[in-house]
Amino acid sequence: MERYPYQGFYLVDTVIDISKDRFARDNITFATMRGISDVTNADLVVCKDVLRYFPNKDVSHYLDYFSTYYKYAIVTNKFFANSYTNLDIPYGAGRALRLGQETFDRRIAVLVCCDDYMARAHLDQACLLATWRAGFSDYKCSRLSASLKDRCSLLEFCPSSKRAGPSAAHRDALVCWGMTRPLISILTPVLNRIDLLGGALDSVRRARGVPSEHLVIDGGSTDGTLSLLRSRPGIRLIEAPGTGIYDALNLGLRAACGDIICQLNSDDLLPAGALEAVAEADAGAGRGADAVRGRAVFFADDAAQNASAATLSAEFPVPLRPRDVALGAPAINALFVRRRLYDRVGYFDPRFRLAADREWLLRAFAAGMRVHEICADVYCFRLHTGSLTINPGRSGSLAIRLEHLEISRRVFGSLDAPATLRRLCRRWFAKEAALLLYLAAVGRYEAGISRALRDTLAVSPQWPVDLPRELLAFAGRRLRRWMRLCPWRLESTSR
Repeated sequence: MERYPYQGFYLVDTVIDISKDRFARDNITFATMRGISDVTNADLVVCKDVLRYFPNKDVSHYLDYFSTYYKYAIVTNKFFANSYTNLDIPYGAGRALRLGQETFDRRIAVLVCCDDYMARAHLDQACLLATWRAGFSDYKCSRLSASLKDRCSLLEFCPSSKRAGPSAAHRDALVCWGMTRPLISILTPVLNRIDLLGGALDSVRRARGVPSEHLVIDGGSTDGTLSLLRSRPGIRLIEAPGTGIYDALNLGLRAACGDIICQLNSDDLLPAGALEAVAEADAGAGRGADAVRGRAVFFADDAAQNASAATLSAEFPVPLRPRDVALGAPAINALFVRRRLYDRVGYFDPRFRLAADREWLLRAFAAGMRVHEICADVYCFRLHTGSLTINPGRSGSLAIRLEHLEISRRVFGSLDAPATLRRLCRRWFAKEAALLLYLAAVGRYEAGISRALRDTLAVSPQWPVDLPRELLAFAGRRLRRWMRLCPWRLESTSR
């Protein structure tokens, strides 16, 4: 502060007097602000916890003014995630702001202040508005960057080389690499997973160079999981005894502060470089994309499941299509979702304890979800007997069959769903109805074959007509899998 002039403005005269008594110097002055035009030109303007008390039209006016008359602007905002975010208010009412989301939709970078965040499980978000006016010199840029990095994580300055507004191509380039990366919120629901949770936590901590927060939602663990979580720095622990997987994820979504959401199961891992690849892809995906999706790989703790892991890795669907959600294995954890999609589509339906992710994906596709696919490995699924998500032994689960039947029935029976999605879910219903009959035939569905047949025909009388097509498709998948894994083909390939 000894090198650069500083001028502070406030709306209340008594606050100005107190600030003068405590902080005034030759280069530090204070004045009462009657309007935005009172604020003088400068390299950097800092607007501290003010805009969240203004109506939306005034917030937009201030942001436009800052981007026009200042090289850089920092707008701080004590952030509390709730349904009132970006709500239009009268003067003085107050609410949280997310300047990168709908209503304002500004290209911003987010700085997460970390001083007391870990202890209080509370976030302060500061939004850096980068304009394309002339930036600081290299010397000033490095001094300012170093100063702010003492308080904020991962700040980058990449000023434009032009003083006037650039072409669209130049501006887009500045937006992509001239701002800090978005905050990624990683959500992990957990219940009694002391044996495997440490690996998941470590895989997140290994990420460097990407702003992230890790929220772990515990459903009432009694095996030492809570003690492990409390001993790990940087974890935002939410204790929610009695919650299921999707209740927990919904709690995490409400508490998350990031603009990108990642789901990490307590028994899985993020591969090295995953968050970096997603952040880079998000910067280049454009505003039209709703999510970034990379590749998922599968691994097994038990050597007996290595073949299953290799098969799942080889059959990972690229790109993700609605038919993969209904008839395949969509692997939703490889999808890093921009928060605005959850705002548009809604959260998970916890009535589906095992398949709410498929139901949500179908809603997302019905809402026009656009996915930016990348080739990088971004998720590692672990195969083991205790897995709730990837366990070959559970593929014939009665509970899953019943949930799939209900989801497919809802979609093909909804006039609001796109026609292509309704036809797809009618095929899905036929497949699940046949599997339910099989479970009844082998004694795993107590209601019996006749009840299963009667109930499914009452919902879709034509499902037996649709079934041959699904049987042929199933046979084709099995044949391709056999061709890929058969010994003679492996032997001839090795030669």
